[in-house]
Formats: sequence, structure tokens, C-alpha cells
Amino acid sequence: MAFQKGQAPPEYNPQLPVIYTGWSGYRVQEFTYSMAVDIDKCGFYTRSTRIEGLQPILESAGFKFGDCIETAIREHYERGIDPVDVFNVEWGKWKDVNLMYREREEDWNNLLQVGRGLLRQFPKVRETLFPFTNLKFSLHPVKQNWYRGSGLGYILDGVAHEPGEDVLIDFKTSGNKYDDNQDHQGWPMLDPQLRVGALVTGIRKVAFLTAVKTKNPYWQFIEGRVTDELLRDTDLWLREMYDRYVEQKFYRRAGMRFPSEHCKMCDVLPKCLGRDDLVKLTLRQKTKRETDAAVAVLDEMD
Repeated sequence: MAFQKGQAPPEYNPQLPVIYTGWSGYRVQEFTYSMAVDIDKCGFYTRSTRIEGLQPILESAGFKFGDCIETAIREHYERGIDPVDVFNVEWGKWKDVNLMYREREEDWNNLLQVGRGLLRQFPKVRETLFPFTNLKFSLHPVKQNWYRGSGLGYILDGVAHEPGEDVLIDFKTSGNKYDDNQDHQGWPMLDPQLRVGALVTGIRKVAFLTAVKTKNPYWQFIEGRVTDELLRDTDLWLREMYDRYVEQKFYRRAGMRFPSEHCKMCDVLPKCLGRDDLVKLTLRQKTKRETDAAVAVLDEMD
């Protein structure tokens, strides 16, 4: 059950359990990190987005910007194209689209300048901060028969096949520098996403390459190593979240105060509060595409 980004997903396999049936009718049989994060955050959010198919009317500018940066890096590595030229084309597609911009992002033109600034730096960054040559992009490995007969999937941005040891790499964009506090062994504290990638692939050396999109943008590269203890803890957490899906434990996030700061940033808060008037202004139903399962499964699984 493995496929790459942009390819059709695997056909339904009656021999594998169905974790849940999504908004498009697609029966999800492979568990992912993003599914675990959603249900750990709030079961009500998970049901509303993955099963009922609600999404914000305005798409995130930051998410689209990150995709454009990643595409520019990939084209630079694979085809030798100037990453600035690729970014100009990719980000240009969103110029006249009504996206949701955060306060620091300002608008389309500001992110255009930020993206150009980042990618003008990248050839130098490639030589010094990020000196990998043998990179493979947008892969989807699967840990077969991981738990209760299901596979554990992970869509990873890149793997560097370096002499002696592979490195699992995740590309990020952020408005701030990532915290690189170290653990007792001297390695940076690892994001759970990288731990899941290590669990699926078996690659222990992992890294973030982050495009920090400030007024004076720059790149940050952080490497770490996933220990046996981290893998075990991550595996136990994933199994707990998997069981919640299968057992339909889609309960609201608990808290002393409601709505909490976390809830106030949630797209489905109006629905959670029962404010149908605000739901109509902020959320829409995803369009069902009965003949395009690839779009559905990529949206539901990652």
C-alpha cells in the first residue's frame, strides 16, 4: 500500500481493516501522523473535517507558500532550474486567489518578496548549510501490518542517501526560528513528525530544513537522531490514536476554560459552538469527487 504524491492511491483491499470512511466515501485503510495529530487535538475537529468534510472557505496562504518553496527546491535539485524562477511561476498562480493571510504574512506581494529572498539564498545554502546531493523527493513509504492489520504511512519530503547513513528530511516554512534545545545526549529535541518518519522508514538520522519567512528571511537546518526510546513512545502514542479512530471516540477537547486559546485558532469552532450563522461564513463542504479518489485520499490521509 505505497504510492507517491500525485499518483492514484491503492485500491480498496477487503483483507485490510477500514480505519474510517471519509467525506468522499473513500475507505481509509492506512494510518498516518496527520490523522493521529488531528484526533489527539480534538475528536470533534476530526469528525468535522475528515468524516463530514468541512473546510475553511479561505485556504491558508502559508500552506500554499510552503508548497511553492518545496517545489522550487525540488526542481532546483532534479532539473537544475533556478529556484527563484520556479517560485515566481508557482506563487504567481495564487496572485488573484482569495487566500487567508496571517498578520505577519501581510499579502501576496509580501510573500512574493520573502520567497524570492529565500530562494536567492538557496544555492549558497546548498553548498554550506545543507550540503546534500543525492536527494529523493516526495516519497510515501509504508510500515506494513503495523498495528491491528493496518499499515502506517508517512509522506516524506525527502531522503538524502549519503555515504554511511541516510537522512530523512522534512521541509518547513515558519514565521519564527525553530527551537533547537538539546536533550541529555546533545541532540535537538525532536518533533513527533520526524519520529513517525523514523518509525516508518527505519532511518534514524532526521532533519528539518526550515525557511524562516521574516522580513529578512533566512534558512535554518537542524539535525537530530531518533533513539529506541523515542520510537517506542511514538509507536504507543500512534496506537492509542488509532484505537480512538476505530472505536469512534470523537469527543471534544477537554479543558478548564472553553474555548481555550487552542480552540480559538480552530477552523471548526463556530460549528462546535453551534453558531450556524458563523459556520456559513467560515466553512464549506468539500466537493465530492467520485472518480478522483487520489484527491480525496491525499486530503484525508495527510
